[in-house]
Amino acid sequence: MGETDTGIAYCPISHQYVALGVMRLRDLRATGAPIALGTDGPCCNHRQDMFEVMRTALRTERVATENALSPQPEDVVEWATMGSARALDMDQQIGSLEIGKKADLIMIDMMRAHLVPTMRIVSSWIHNGQPGDIQSVMVDGKWVMRDGRVLTVNEPDLIEEVDRIGRRAWSRMIEQHPDVTFPLNLSPPSQ
Repeated sequence: MGETDTGIAYCPISHQYVALGVMRLRDLRATGAPIALGTDGPCCNHRQDMFEVMRTALRTERVATENALSPQPEDVVEWATMGSARALDMDQQIGSLEIGKKADLIMIDMMRAHLVPTMRIVSSWIHNGQPGDIQSVMVDGKWVMRDGRVLTVNEPDLIEEVDRIGRRAWSRMIEQHPDVTFPLNLSPPSQ
């Protein structure tokens, strides 16, 4: 895998939900193959964000190797950024902040109760970060979120529309399959 630069897409949360065992990244990393982290969508009704994916990858690999010091949070950030860019054969365009590459970045508010003290910034946000800590996002040099406000869509209207569509889809499925027990009760729409 390393000789052919074969990218490894590691989606640790989805991997755990389908009970495939523990992927030993140490062995794959030793080949030189790029490790990419992914969310693999909303698996089993569990939200997956990159904070949780990085945290889960770190913990899972530490358990798999029985090593509480490896990987380090910085290693996991490497998998999520340059490893993912390499796996997609896009490391000349993305994955790091360098002249000539697309400017993709997030700005995190580190002065949150769950992130201080910030003795090691990367460690703080890998171990305790949450999506709500992101204050601004730039994609390809353009701000798409600034000071906590999404700039590309009307977020409240979008959320309301997604809720409406989701409820309609679930209601239709329940109507079409009345004999199947679904593990849910639809709550009334929010007002």
